Amino acid sequence: MINELQEFKSYITAPIFDTPRLQPKMLTDNFGATGILYGLEHLLTIIARGFIFGDFYDADKVSDDGMISDNLIATVGNILFSWLGFECAQDYVGDADAINKWNKKYPQADGWLKNYYEKHCTKKDKAKRWAKIEEERSKYLMGEDYRLSVVSINNIIANALELGPLKEQCMIIKKDSVSVKSTKLKDRFQYLFCVDESNKAAKPQEKTVERFLKNIASYLYLKDNHSIGQKFVLLDRIQLLCWYGLDDNKNEADSWYFKRFLFDKGNSKVPIMTAMSGDKGWNFIKLMIDNDFIAKYDIKLIDAIAIDTVDRDEYFIIKDNGHGVGSICCLE
Repeated sequence: MINELQEFKSYITAPIFDTPRLQPKMLTDNFGATGILYGLEHLLTIIARGFIFGDFYDADKVSDDGMISDNLIATVGNILFSWLGFECAQDYVGDADAINKWNKKYPQADGWLKNYYEKHCTKKDKAKRWAKIEEERSKYLMGEDYRLSVVSINNIIANALELGPLKEQCMIIKKDSVSVKSTKLKDRFQYLFCVDESNKAAKPQEKTVERFLKNIASYLYLKDNHSIGQKFVLLDRIQLLCWYGLDDNKNEADSWYFKRFLFDKGNSKVPIMTAMSGDKGWNFIKLMIDNDFIAKYDIKLIDAIAIDTVDRDEYFIIKDNGHGVGSICCLE
């Protein structure tokens, strides 16, 4: 999640990969008949940023009066609808040279989501289900701007331009005074927390500590898009669990909400994480990592290119290498 370049790569190559980053049941509500594609806006924004700020489109993106170029809209529309596998891609002509450059560099991006759906859907009527998705999603994406709960191509492009180029970040954490030789995350980072022993097993597993660290990184990543001083962020649970490599469409809170992880604050032990949602089953969660905890261990994100400036005697460096178990590593 903090390595947007790696995330982008996973969405434009190998759509029939057996263990994809994009979790099938979560994306499709277990391939239900509703035609829902959860998190579609995020996926399209990542791809749009990869195209817009890649070496593909040479013309001006924004006019002198600040308006997005019609040619850019048509070009990105072609790229995104082609990625979806929707026939309406042909209605967006755009910059032919830029589109050809993209297709030559990322040939598997053409029809990626449709190929992905056909690979992972086991329903006998999956062609009919996909047709419904294409009909409904294309209708919303093709120009219905400024409507509640509707994502359009124009909105996607505007968001992509504001967010800027894809980037890779790493997370740094101040070390404890006690040196631990083990390379396992559960041993190396045990100084960060204590566990509420009245709630389940006292010692967390390796994958639990990995997920806990990913939660912290996700919180810091999302804080960049919130107002300065705001403690809670709006977490899209799908983004987090796709980073986990966990296809949990049942919204089991225990799989990602580690409320038994505590730290010393004053004279008491308090939860490191606080999570709230409006109702059971919601995908968007209000999340906070205690800001005093963040400050205590001087935890922050840095650009990957700045790794060599970090004092490795003082800080651990967490690098994001993709998704699934073992996808983050702690650099010595």
